Amino acid sequence: MTILIFNMIPKWKKTRLNVLILITIATVLLNKKVSSQETPRILTKEVFITSYEHHTVILPCEIESLPSELPVIWQYGRRGERNQTVLTVGGTQLENNYRIRVLTNSSDQQFSENSKKITIHNLEIRKLHNSDSGWYECQLPTKPTQINYIKLEVLTLPRIEVSSKNARLGEKFELVCQVKNLPKRFELNWFFNDKKLTVYQDRKYPLDKKRHASFESIFENDSFIHIKKKSTENSEFFSIVNEKFQNLTLSRLKIRDLTERHKGVYKCKYDRIESKYYLDIKNNNKKERILSYDQLTSSKQALKLNSVLFLFSSLFFKFLQI
Repeated sequence: MTILIFNMIPKWKKTRLNVLILITIATVLLNKKVSSQETPRILTKEVFITSYEHHTVILPCEIESLPSELPVIWQYGRRGERNQTVLTVGGTQLENNYRIRVLTNSSDQQFSENSKKITIHNLEIRKLHNSDSGWYECQLPTKPTQINYIKLEVLTLPRIEVSSKNARLGEKFELVCQVKNLPKRFELNWFFNDKKLTVYQDRKYPLDKKRHASFESIFENDSFIHIKKKSTENSEFFSIVNEKFQNLTLSRLKIRDLTERHKGVYKCKYDRIESKYYLDIKNNNKKERILSYDQLTSSKQALKLNSVLFLFSSLFFKFLQI
């Protein structure tokens, strides 16, 4: 009955106030009916779910002895706050978001160990964004209200940017790996041809020290900079500087002098997600280009000289004919 009344409300009038009023009415009407029946209860326990950008996730919510008149409500927001975003009421979606839908077992009967009917009311979110991270509530408007909390964490893919599209021998080169909202328990790691670049030193320096031995300092307002230097066993020079800001984590891999041995696949990774960049080094043909230019210039000068001689000889023969 509650869901039927809710569906009769025009879409543009389905405000949060209307939803709260409807839920209150449903709770009052159902209290008497539920009191004489088995009290419905949420079986799903609080759970922490980790997923990745662009993936699909299903947030579980199983309810025992759910009356058909009682709507299950999905909400999103900070845990414990009243100002929640109502996503769905029963099978009706409030947020205009094509990525969200409710999955139920209306055609598939399931029963608990006590032979009581179990209703599945899961929330599916497709094409995950990092902004989907947060607390979700599966709410049952009984008296008292039953709420099951689900924490969703969406990990973002690393993105690699390079200092130059054309890497040449003997020049500097830098790869920058950046991740938005990286959880504190993770750290960015670099791999070169599937071999992890090992840390041989890890120190912190205050802002007033611009240089210290072979270390570099990056400025950040009123704080310390976490600096890490890494190197491969074959003594190729890689320096890695990690920077952490409020919503952004950067890891800079710097190469001072490119050689043929730096050619290969570079990988930035944390947890089970990674990004790759293939570095192909071109020969520095600056001298060859200059030489070619000189040859071209000399060829043009010779062509001009030959043209002058040809013109002079033509005029001379015409003079003799006169």
